[in-house]
Amino acid sequence: MNTPHPPSLQARLSLVLTVLIAVLMAAGAAVWMRETRQSIHEEVEAATRVAQQWIGVLLPEAQAGGEAGRERLLTRLAAVGRVRANRLEVFTDDGTRIHVSPESPYKAGRDAPHWFTQRIAPELAPRRLDAGELEIVLTPDTSRAVLDAWDHLSAAVGWAGAALLAIWLATRLAIRRALAPLHDIRAALEHGASGRFDQRLPEYATRELALLARSYNRLADGLDASRAENARLEADQSVARTIHSRLEQERRAIARELHDELGQSITAVRSIAGAIIQRSAEQPGIHGSAQAILAMTGHMQDGVHAILQRLRSTAPGTHERIEDALRAYCALWASHHEGIAA
Repeated sequence: MNTPHPPSLQARLSLVLTVLIAVLMAAGAAVWMRETRQSIHEEVEAATRVAQQWIGVLLPEAQAGGEAGRERLLTRLAAVGRVRANRLEVFTDDGTRIHVSPESPYKAGRDAPHWFTQRIAPELAPRRLDAGELEIVLTPDTSRAVLDAWDHLSAAVGWAGAALLAIWLATRLAIRRALAPLHDIRAALEHGASGRFDQRLPEYATRELALLARSYNRLADGLDASRAENARLEADQSVARTIHSRLEQERRAIARELHDELGQSITAVRSIAGAIIQRSAEQPGIHGSAQAILAMTGHMQDGVHAILQRLRSTAPGTHERIEDALRAYCALWASHHEGIAA
């Protein structure tokens, strides 16, 4: 099962900035809706007051003129048509509606969404005016003002969406450009992971990236120096192992020559001296000399055995320093050859 890759830093920063701007836009929209609601309230309230005052001028004439006055009132109301931002209705005493103003032709057939109307339309009470046997009712109508607000908001949301998309793209491009050195840093780290520390990072303009580049360069310098030191130590150890191997070969060769050549010669001399001793019992001078030769060759044989023991001793322990081993071998050679100084 493939593990999903986490989002990149570039995507996260772009998302955070976009969400922040969207939240600010939403807050601005909330403030705009509150201000628009207040503006619609003031606008419709002012229009209702004007209509109420205008009708109030007509009422005395209608009340004083009897039936003819009421006819003139209805005629004037019909001639006026729709009073701005208000629906005008006339009712008789028994509640029969005998007149209603026509619907507004402004943006006819369209209305703002119900949820938007509920949030932005102010609550305004109808105004009832007594006209004798008639009752005139002015009902504030905010639907056209709310529709205007909805159209403005729709256009603003469209522009805001376009602006948000532009901001997101610009932010993404800016962040990508700012974080471009991270690709160089990653390449340098992968280069170092393969054991090569010859690559160095440049000085970046961004402070954080510049600090990261300096830290990597110091690390690469230290690792490069350590690798060079390790190579030198390995070379020294290789030379020491070669010297030790050559010394072991020389030691075995010397031991073999001492055993085969000098040891056999001493044994032969001892045999001859023994034979002379057996045959010169009546000749004190020769007999004594032969005994001295036999004793001297015995000492020589013991010395050779001691040297062979030392030459055949085990190699230096793992904890013994190469310098100490070399010093010991030089001292051994100096003891065998007077012309060699330790």
